[in-house]
Amino acid sequence: MDTGLVITLITILIILSFFLSFISLVLLTYLFTNLRKIMKQQEEIILLDNKIRHKVSKKIEKLATERLDEVIKQTTGKLEVELKKHFSDLADFTAYESNEMGKFIIRQQETMNKESQYYVANMHIKAEQQIEKYKGIFDAVGLNLKFLEVETMSLARMLTGGDKTTTIIVDIGARSTAIGVAKDGVVKYNAQTDFAGSALTQAVTRGLGISARRAEDLKRQRGIAGTGGEYQLSTLMLPYVDVILNEVWRVRDTYENNYHEHIERVILSGGGANLLGIEKYVSSQMGNLPTIKANPFDKVGYPPHFSPFLNELGPPLAVALGLSVKELS
Repeated sequence: MDTGLVITLITILIILSFFLSFISLVLLTYLFTNLRKIMKQQEEIILLDNKIRHKVSKKIEKLATERLDEVIKQTTGKLEVELKKHFSDLADFTAYESNEMGKFIIRQQETMNKESQYYVANMHIKAEQQIEKYKGIFDAVGLNLKFLEVETMSLARMLTGGDKTTTIIVDIGARSTAIGVAKDGVVKYNAQTDFAGSALTQAVTRGLGISARRAEDLKRQRGIAGTGGEYQLSTLMLPYVDVILNEVWRVRDTYENNYHEHIERVILSGGGANLLGIEKYVSSQMGNLPTIKANPFDKVGYPPHFSPFLNELGPPLAVALGLSVKELS
């Protein structure tokens, strides 16, 4: 074969090989570029989806809170109507009963206006059903029941006795929250809401999908002052705290409008008063009204080595101490 022809053929093959390699490189570059575009589009879709989910969650939370407020207002209105209907009969009944409950209503009639009496009656309507039950229990075990007393009276005696500062006492228990206006040891207005410590625990349980015991531990450890990673815990509980504070606001407005006397401070008692950050939060939500945690031990003697524990023990023991002071007085 002619040498020139062979060289020509080899040259053509080399050129074809380079051409095919070039075509392959172009195709790979095209595919890689499109693949990057597709991945970028997927990332944008994921970011957009997250934004939409966040907005929807916020909207649902807002609607749920508004609906809850509406239900609370409707329930409060119905309760006031029922109280007006039954108060007269209840007051006559308790006036003839020789027990502390009847005496309490008579004393309060001298200091409270008509609306205040309705709320006192509400407290007694709920308590009256339990009185006979308690009497039966004490009789069964051979104990002498000397008197019964509403918790708010014990709190007022312990936390405001001898103090003429007009005070709202917010006693946050496990199943309910008692709200009372007191001055110089006397209850002048009283109300109650079923939102309390257990509602906060249930919110954490549902929100984080954990057990009630674990939720209670987290609530005690971190409270509602969380920031950063703990902010989610606060957002779960704050809507329920706000429901309680809405009722506190209602009590404050009603009292000030009827008594023409300004509320000067808030005292938090009960186990809920130990929630971290609650004093600062309540003060800010109540128009920077001075807010303190109940300290009933400042009026009683105690061994010095108890001091480190009293800040936490004081609020939940305020009712018990107030009741014991009644017996001593």
